[in-house]
Amino acid sequence: MYDTGSTDDTVAIARAHGARVIEGFWTEHFGDARNRSLEHCRGRWALWIDADEIFAGDPRAVRASIAASDARAFFATIDNQEGHEGGAGASTIYYPRLFRRAPVRLYGRLHEQVVDRITGQAMIGPQLPELVIDHSGYTSLRRTVKGKTERNLRLAILAAEDVSGITAIGNLARAQIGSGHLEEAIETSRRGLTQAKENSHQVLFIKILADAFLALNRLAEANETIEELRRVASTAFTVDEHEVKLRFAEGDYERALEIVAGLPESGMNDLLYGVGRGRFAGLHIDALSRLDRHQEAAMQLRTSLREGRVPVPVSRMAQVLGAADGSLAEVAELLPREGLRGLLFGIAEAPPEAADELLEALWRRYPGEPTVLTVAARVGRLVPLIRAMEWSARLRQHGFAERCTLLALSDDSRRTPRERTLAAAIALEMFHDEAALPLLGEALSAVPDEQSAPVLAEMRILAPRVSDSIELADA
Repeated sequence: MYDTGSTDDTVAIARAHGARVIEGFWTEHFGDARNRSLEHCRGRWALWIDADEIFAGDPRAVRASIAASDARAFFATIDNQEGHEGGAGASTIYYPRLFRRAPVRLYGRLHEQVVDRITGQAMIGPQLPELVIDHSGYTSLRRTVKGKTERNLRLAILAAEDVSGITAIGNLARAQIGSGHLEEAIETSRRGLTQAKENSHQVLFIKILADAFLALNRLAEANETIEELRRVASTAFTVDEHEVKLRFAEGDYERALEIVAGLPESGMNDLLYGVGRGRFAGLHIDALSRLDRHQEAAMQLRTSLREGRVPVPVSRMAQVLGAADGSLAEVAELLPREGLRGLLFGIAEAPPEAADELLEALWRRYPGEPTVLTVAARVGRLVPLIRAMEWSARLRQHGFAERCTLLALSDDSRRTPRERTLAAAIALEMFHDEAALPLLGEALSAVPDEQSAPVLAEMRILAPRVSDSIELADA
């Protein structure tokens, strides 16, 4: 593992699991960092996995394939979780992540390319179906916590200063639209189109323009741009993936449904991105709902869940299923285990009440599941006090006392002094956790005088020994 300066426990955790860790450095350049990491690799083949990714394929099948092949590289399927918003819950790209180490270097500050060390030509090879990577770096939560969109914009600006050329302009336009700088993305894409000679570059800039106009609700310009895309694209679904969003924005839900129905189950657009009906499951569900076809919307949601996809936010799932006399508990039963990770990212971004309801259903299905507990620890500080107490007991039972939801709640300034006081008192009463003592003192001092008696009365019920100690001290 090549670490570029993490500030958490990444290095210690990796070493504890037997990884050989190289404590490296970061120079605002992905290509350089990856090349430094390759210098420490020892095998004939290299597979690169980022910190926000997991390998989700078949390792035995991958090893068998490279042993029997003379290819220099293999393309991986990279499934991106993208915020769990309708129509953009996931996307797929294909990229040469597995390659023979000796002849390769990585080129580019951002969106780096795998190239031949001598010729600089892009490494190509067959797609390996068993080589699947699950990427969660562009969920709404990860974008916010890590500041990825602004970082990518900063790197794209630096890259454009490093080298001139159409690739740098394309990366800058992508970073601008990804970070919400829509007018700048339009200007950059128009500049790119004046220089683009290859069809793929033209398609890239027109697609960015279409997305920017849609985001700005400039629907007439989006229409014109999509027609321009239709003239240069080599596959119909390169156009369809934009037109379906446009028709939905215009309120033509029937036409949007027709376009979704015409998309292939799976395919590849002109930019080697995966395109298929499943990617637009969220939009499909929302279009049916807008047409008051609630039973069909719920059926489409259930189908997506059975296939392991999380097409809409958790709160939206509650609405769709509720309108068809269903409930969130269905989600836990329908979604196969391999879809759990994507669902948990959605739960972490959901309103606390819906998140807690779904976490409880998942706990009943997967008792003791650490990933469910991890998200419950995040959500637990925001739920009602009794629910925080239940999650605290579960976390402690399974060895996660340091993630106690009662302690987190008592230290959360968004909660009332009453809630914080009772949470700390319960943690001290039930679990004899001395970490609750300073939190209890701080929360008690914040309780208004007129609320002191009622809070103490509740404490006598929920934490009688702690209540007795406080009253004795006051006496």
